[in-house]
Amino acid sequence: MTTNLPVGSLAVADGISILPALKLVPVLEPFKVAAADLEAQFERAVIDTDEAFARGSDFLSVCEQQWKQLEDLRKATKGPVDDYGKFIQTLFLPIQSRFASVKSAMQGRMLGYQKAAEARQREAEAKVRKAQEAAALELADQEAKSGNVAAADAILDAATAVPPARAPARKITGSNTFGKSTHIAESWQGRVIEPMEVLKAIIAGQLPITLLEWRQAELNAVARQVKVEGIYRGLKVEKVEGLRQR
Repeated sequence: MTTNLPVGSLAVADGISILPALKLVPVLEPFKVAAADLEAQFERAVIDTDEAFARGSDFLSVCEQQWKQLEDLRKATKGPVDDYGKFIQTLFLPIQSRFASVKSAMQGRMLGYQKAAEARQREAEAKVRKAQEAAALELADQEAKSGNVAAADAILDAATAVPPARAPARKITGSNTFGKSTHIAESWQGRVIEPMEVLKAIIAGQLPITLLEWRQAELNAVARQVKVEGIYRGLKVEKVEGLRQR
């Protein structure tokens, strides 16, 4: 790309230069003067004759010409800025995506370990509960054989009426070397699967009009309000578990 910018422009990459912002001030000054002059002419203008109408037509053409010249300058100035922004993105985003990708992969492993630990905890609790029930049955049988039927019935009722309280799910606590703790967090996500149903719900006032842009943040906000997995007015509502740090 070739640009005809003044000497002293800032070179940022091969073929890309940016006119320093302060250098734009004197360049734009004639346009400011022209705008003020046209505004003053407009205040004085009275369209009451054919000649005045013709002068008004000339006035419109001058406005259009000034606007077009300024727009050409704006594009010539902004184009290199856009190119520079794209250039910067190509430098940073690939590396950032590697950090994000390996972080997500590690979160998956950690979440898998946490869920496996919780599954082992549930299995251990089930074994304890089964052993407790077996012991209660044996004790109740002994009481019944001794003729104490009421005590046997009471033992059986106590063993089967209310299941033992489940211990809280095992959580890995403590801070890492950076002073942050990692924990499992639940979030609600919304996804459009029936667009027409969503539109009908928006028209009926059953869903917010902000959903028309299909922004994920807005979809998730609806999902958090529903908090029930399934289909809701054309949206798929899901509960998602992930790792977070704080």
